[in-house]
Amino acid sequence: MKKVITFIILLSVGSLLSAASAQGKPLSDCQQRRNTRIAKTRVRVEHIFAGIEQLGGKSLHCIGLERATLQLNWKVATYNLRRLCSLKTNEIVDF
Repeated sequence: MKKVITFIILLSVGSLLSAASAQGKPLSDCQQRRNTRIAKTRVRVEHIFAGIEQLGGKSLHCIGLERATLQLNWKVATYNLRRLCSLKTNEIVDF
């Protein structure tokens, strides 16, 4: 049973890896489109984590799970407000 679960996890993670070309051989058009689709998702998620890292990351100065959760929620809310202000400034979002 444990091997089956590990295999399923490897399949799901393996589907998120970009294709690499062999030396001297270009990627096919299908592989390039797939890599682009994967990269779009990856860059959006990585930018979010980088923005939260600029706010101090996951380091907290409190004791207790409830307080830690609250502080992380404040950081995420701050990131979301900064992102909204950025989108409004660049006239990407209309409110």
